[in-house]
Amino acid sequence: GFAVIGLMLVLIPGIGKSQGGAQAWLALPGGFTFQPSEFTKVALITLLAMVLTERRDSELVPHDKDVLLGLSLAGIPAILVLLQNDFGTVMIIGATLLTVLVASGTKLRWVVGSLFAVLIGGYVASQLNFIKDYQLKRLATFVDPTLDPLGAGYNTLQAKIAIGSGGWFGQGYLNGPQTQGKYVPAQRTDFIFTVAGEELGFFGATLVILLMGLILYRLSKIALKAPDRLVVRMATRVGGAGGYQHYQKCQKMGISDMPVAIVLGCPPYVAFMGPQKLPIGVDEFTVAGGLANAPIHVTKAKTVDLTIPAEAEIIIEGFIDTTKVEPEGPFGESHGHIALEEYNMPMRITAITRRKKAVVPSYISQVAPSESSMIKRVAYEPLFLKHLRDECNIKGVKKVSLHEPLTGLLRVTVVTCEENMPHTEIWRSLYNAAFFKGDCSKICIAVNEDIDVDNADALLWAISYRSNPVKDIKTVDFRGQGHGPKREH
Repeated sequence: GFAVIGLMLVLIPGIGKSQGGAQAWLALPGGFTFQPSEFTKVALITLLAMVLTERRDSELVPHDKDVLLGLSLAGIPAILVLLQNDFGTVMIIGATLLTVLVASGTKLRWVVGSLFAVLIGGYVASQLNFIKDYQLKRLATFVDPTLDPLGAGYNTLQAKIAIGSGGWFGQGYLNGPQTQGKYVPAQRTDFIFTVAGEELGFFGATLVILLMGLILYRLSKIALKAPDRLVVRMATRVGGAGGYQHYQKCQKMGISDMPVAIVLGCPPYVAFMGPQKLPIGVDEFTVAGGLANAPIHVTKAKTVDLTIPAEAEIIIEGFIDTTKVEPEGPFGESHGHIALEEYNMPMRITAITRRKKAVVPSYISQVAPSESSMIKRVAYEPLFLKHLRDECNIKGVKKVSLHEPLTGLLRVTVVTCEENMPHTEIWRSLYNAAFFKGDCSKICIAVNEDIDVDNADALLWAISYRSNPVKDIKTVDFRGQGHGPKREH
C-alpha cells in the first residue's frame, strides 16, 4: 500500500519531480530525492511470492485464481509507473512477474500468456505514445550503443572503456581515470560496476560478483523460512501415523490450524518411544510410563491445548496450517540417497519454552548404522519374535534380527531357526516375517543358530554353502517396497 501511494504522489504536480524524462521522484527537504518505484520492486516480489505459494488442498502448482490475483497486483504498479514515463521500471516489473511465475511452478499457459500480454502491452504503449522516442532510442542503443555514441549510448561505451582499462589487477583504489574524471555519468547508479571494473580489475571485479552471489545465496537460505515458521514432516505410512491422522481429521472438520508441540530433550523413556511404531490409538506416554514403572509427569502447554512432558528441556509450540503445504529442500536419507524436494506442512510458532539451563541430548540419525535405528532395533526385534513364536505358533524360531548397517533395519530380516526344524515351518516363519510390517523385510533369510547374524560375511557363507537357489529362494508378488529411494520403485 505504501509503495502504491508513493507511485500516485509522484504524479501530482508540485510533489513529483522530473529527471531524465521521467516524473518518478519525490522531492524531500534538504535537496534529497526519493523514487517510490524502487520500493515497489521489493514489495511486488514479496506480494507475488505470498500469493503464488498459497497452496490449497496440497496442490503442487498455484491455483488459477491465485495467478489472476498476482497478475492484477503486478498490473496496478505497472500502469502507475507507465504514467510516469519510466518505461525501464515497467520492463523490470514485467521481468519480475515472469520470473516469479516460473519460479512458483505456474502452469506454462499462464507464463506464455503473460509474455504475450507484455509484448502486446508494449506495442500498444508505443502506439499511444506512452513510449517516447528517447526511450525507443535507449532500447536500440542497448543492443548497439554505437548508434548514438554521444547520446543514449554514451554511458555504455564509456563504461566499456573504463572496465577494459582496469586490466587484470585494476588502476588502484580511487585511481580510475574514467570514473574519477566523471566520464561515466551514471557510475553512482546503473553503471556502478564500472568503478569496480576499472579500479579493481578483472580479479577484483570477479571477487565482487562472487561476494554478491554469496550474499544472495545466504539471503535465499534465510528467506526459506521466517523466524516464526518451520516445516513439519509427518509420517504418512500405510494406515497413517497418529499425527497424520489428526491432520486429516482437522482437514475434514474444516479446522485450518492444528495445535502442535515439538518436544526437545524429553525424559529417556519418552524419547525411546519416539521412533517406535505403536498401534494407532495407543498413547506413547502410557507405554513410556509402563517401561519406567512410574507415571510420566506432564503439564499443559502455554499457547496450545496440548499435554506435554513436564521434564522436557525445550518445547516449541504452534499451529500447523492444514490448508496448504510448502516446499522443503532435499535432504539426506537413512538409505544413503538424497530425498528430493517435497511439500510438507508449514507450522507457525507461537511459543518456545525451556528450562533455565536447557540441555538437548541429540542422537545421530544418518545412513545406518545410526543411533535412531539402534533405538528402533531394540524394540522391533522382540516384536517380530513375539509375532512368529507366540502369535503364529512357530516354536522353532529362536531369534529375529534386523540387519542395521547401511540397510537400516527395513530391508533384511534374518530368522534364526533351531536345527532340524521342518521346512514347512521355516517357510511359514519367512512368509509371516515378510508381511508382519509393511515397511520391513524386503529380503528374509533363515539360518541356524551357529551363524552369527550380525556378521555379513557369515550370512553370505551360509547363503553360498547351505542353500540350493532352485529350492531355497522364492520371490513374492504384490509386496510394497517400503522406505527407500524413489528410483527403486
